[in-house]
Amino acid sequence: MAIRDRQRAAIVASEQQSTSAGMAIKTLTIVDKYRVSPIDTVVDAFGSGHGVAQEIALATAGNTKRQPWRVTPLNVGEQCDDPYDREII
Repeated sequence: MAIRDRQRAAIVASEQQSTSAGMAIKTLTIVDKYRVSPIDTVVDAFGSGHGVAQEIALATAGNTKRQPWRVTPLNVGEQCDDPYDREII
């Protein structure tokens, strides 16, 4: 798992064997630790990463103080249609 800003990127976590639930838990931990907005969280939707966005929404659905997180699943193999997204991703 990586985190980045406008100038730097860093790998902050990795796993030998990944599941959607495990990656979701690790993503939630990283987002909290580095104070990343859920709207700025992008998940690679390839392989087992496809269910991570759903697992994150399910894990945060019980929080009555906030809405469930809606992170962006992104398939890195597809062409980007939006010019703004193409520039930032």
